[in-house]
Amino acid sequence: MTEINTNPTDSQKPTTQKESIAVEEIANFHPVQLSGEGKEAHAEKETEKERKLHELLQSLIEESMLLSDHMATERRLITDVSSSLTQVLKRLNVSVVIPPARLPLDKRVKQITLDRNGNLKLVHDNRECQTAHLGNYSPETVAAVLWVVMPELPKAIAKARKKLNTRTSFLEGVKEELQTTLEGLGPDDQNGTNGR
Repeated sequence: MTEINTNPTDSQKPTTQKESIAVEEIANFHPVQLSGEGKEAHAEKETEKERKLHELLQSLIEESMLLSDHMATERRLITDVSSSLTQVLKRLNVSVVIPPARLPLDKRVKQITLDRNGNLKLVHDNRECQTAHLGNYSPETVAAVLWVVMPELPKAIAKARKKLNTRTSFLEGVKEELQTTLEGLGPDDQNGTNGR
């Protein structure tokens, strides 16, 4: 085997650029081990890569399943919340006007109302009207609607209570007046002679 001197003396220094590149390549040359150790190390590296890929795929599957579970839970909760909110709105007999800027919807929507049946009514700038139940919208839209509607519910309840208070006060007053009138008419005549 011939030995190559990678540190040439002045008399051995390359004279052309090609010779210079060849000397650098020889200096950087490292023979590849072809013994069994090299093959085993390569096989171990490949096995390690496969193991890491398997772990990555397993993690991907687990995360996907968790995401799927969370999405199903979110969908169920949206259905439940929409249903409950609809019942509250019906009992209070209220609709809520929602500022269009508060929802992540098309910019052409000019008016939004959540009616007492839980339907979200969108009126576009061309007067086109679109209506769908709140539960049919995206989770982001439902959450945005709830941020607007929930603070309005206590106000609506207070207003309904005040209205009911006024009505019950009126009915109590009428009841007292009717009882006073009955007392003024005297005892009830069972034979029917008092009204003839």
